[in-house]
Amino acid sequence: VRITKASVERACGYACQALAVEPDAPLIFVERLLIYKGAPYTLQHGYARFEPESPIVEMMLDTTLLTGFLLAEELTSFKKGEIRLLPTTLDRHEAQLLGGKPGDLAFKLENIFYDFNDQPTAFGCFLINPEKLPLIGRVGVWEE
Repeated sequence: VRITKASVERACGYACQALAVEPDAPLIFVERLLIYKGAPYTLQHGYARFEPESPIVEMMLDTTLLTGFLLAEELTSFKKGEIRLLPTTLDRHEAQLLGGKPGDLAFKLENIFYDFNDQPTAFGCFLINPEKLPLIGRVGVWEE
């Protein structure tokens, strides 16, 4: 895992809506590149409400956060979360980090986590090349 950026940024666009904050509110932003077998595998963007007394910064830097949530391991800082799988294309910056070209197709695994007051507190996404994580569905009776 390589953290490519960690900063405090002003809220704009969809991050305002997802985290229910006013435009220009300070947000913590973390971007990291996950490497698998020596090659870029996924790019993760994460935003969180800027709350200095909260352990959110440490949690955002923890690579096991989403894995732990999906596997129902004990997480004490979030009550619940939502994930959405969406199609997207890579912009120039994303393509450069992932070793692709601008406009390449990707899966976007978007996530929103809520605190114990049901307020959205962290929002982000993982961008994944469909060749590295193909979605395969099966119908009918499989004898395995």
